[in-house]
Amino acid sequence: ESAARFDLSVTLVEERDAEGAPAGIGGGILYATDLFDEATAEALADRLARVLEQVAADPDVRLSQIDVLEEAERSRVVEQWNGTAQPVAGESFLDLFGARVEGTPGIAAVECGADVLSYGELDERSNRLARYLTGLG
Repeated sequence: ESAARFDLSVTLVEERDAEGAPAGIGGGILYATDLFDEATAEALADRLARVLEQVAADPDVRLSQIDVLEEAERSRVVEQWNGTAQPVAGESFLDLFGARVEGTPGIAAVECGADVLSYGELDERSNRLARYLTGLG
């Protein structure tokens, strides 16, 4: 067993057959065991292999087209972990905002550095923008 000199390092080596012809790429991963467990290191290796296989199959592939995650991982990350929608009871955002504009038009609604807009100012500007966009179709 080797000690990792870095938190995570990947080594790739071109392999040759008995006649010296290319026979693929072999590799290994060294990782700090206080930061990574074996399953995590294997998952990283699998993702790297997936990326390399796609690039080898199509050297002109766009980076945005490369699938790093397998389908089950993508489903877990995009759908299951992101499934945070909750039903909202009561009034809509527009109803709540309108009540704020009516009740406390001078209170700060948004701030960006030194710029501050009150609820009344934000309402006026957003209505102006809405009218402009409606005019554009």
